Amino acid sequence: AGNSLWMQRDTAGNASAEVVNTSGNIETQNGDITIRTGHLLNTRDGLSVKEVTTAGASLPGLGDATLKVHYSLLPEGSYGYFTTSQLVEGSSCGNANGGCATWNETTYHYAPFEEYATQKFALGQTSVEVLSTGGAARIASGQHLNITAGLLENQASNILAAKNIMLQGTQLSNQSWQSGTKTDSLVYQYGTAPNQPLGYATNELPENGLSNKNNNYNKYKQLISFYLMGHETDYQAGEIYRSVIQAGGNVTASFTSDISNTTTTANAGGISNTISAPTLNTLSSQTIGNSQQGLDLASADATAVNSPEWQDNLADAVAQISGGSSLSQQQGSLYPLPSGNNGYFVTSTDPNSPYLITTNPKLDGLGQLDQSLFGDLYAMMGNKPGSAPRETNSAYTDQNKFLGSSYFLDRLNLKPEYDYRFLGD
Repeated sequence: AGNSLWMQRDTAGNASAEVVNTSGNIETQNGDITIRTGHLLNTRDGLSVKEVTTAGASLPGLGDATLKVHYSLLPEGSYGYFTTSQLVEGSSCGNANGGCATWNETTYHYAPFEEYATQKFALGQTSVEVLSTGGAARIASGQHLNITAGLLENQASNILAAKNIMLQGTQLSNQSWQSGTKTDSLVYQYGTAPNQPLGYATNELPENGLSNKNNNYNKYKQLISFYLMGHETDYQAGEIYRSVIQAGGNVTASFTSDISNTTTTANAGGISNTISAPTLNTLSSQTIGNSQQGLDLASADATAVNSPEWQDNLADAVAQISGGSSLSQQQGSLYPLPSGNNGYFVTSTDPNSPYLITTNPKLDGLGQLDQSLFGDLYAMMGNKPGSAPRETNSAYTDQNKFLGSSYFLDRLNLKPEYDYRFLGD
């Protein structure tokens, strides 16, 4: 709108049930915006928010000061192994040769590579996914903005004014979202305690892995020791869907129940319009050309219905009757109002009637049966007068069954007495 804009149920200022602005623009260039409604929803088209919380890995002892983790639970490629060897002597000596049995025992230690000595084990992860098929909805006033609403919801959209904003009602929800993933983790360091490092992996695992079968010659230590260092929260931010209430002047919010707000900015400067108001040309008076002459009802020839002459005459007559300005010099005599009370139509006396004329109330008695109509005939014939014949078929006598004009108008959902104003019935 170029000037002020009101959105309410009626001119008395009563509130409407609901106003929904979905990825649209409600905007004035030079005037105020006033909205009175039970529910105002200013949102993006197709907006949906999905929040999913996932529990972390179930590790025995997670959260303890020290933690032993099976190597297979570490990220692939972050671990390998190193070996140690020792000479082992049998438990019994003094055999036939008088000596002891000895052999070389190799131990395979699973361990992280040095660059993976610090490991994070997730306690839980929360992801927020925001989807929208449309852009931000926008309510922007070139002057002041006044909103009265039982529930005002501004979802990832903008409410703006060049001057002051006044918001009042029961509940305000000004909601923004940002897609992304938040991960809570415990940080562990390889080893049994600070300043007590263990050996790092020096060998990558073979393609088929180690056998992990202990015997007299080979031992496998598959648990890796870590000690707790602290707690971290990692956040991977995605696209932000910001909800803004901004005014060049003051922002005043008065709600009796709840105010849930994420971004409200006052004294933020002016706003710019996105919609250009259309230019309307000034209406000019239409005149009838010299070739068309006014017709006098008493002396004019018959005029064909729907001809140009007939259309002009009818327009002048209606304008004269309704109090408007005639397009020609005719004075309304083309379609005069009833002047007496004895015709089929008379002037309506009901100030609330949508019609200027109505049917003569004297006609209400027409069509009723006169039981004495054949009285003289019965007397001449010496018969006892009987009742006059009358129609008894309910298809014609029951107004709820008779398929008259009201039936067809009801089928079309038309109520002429409320929707239209006619000259006559």
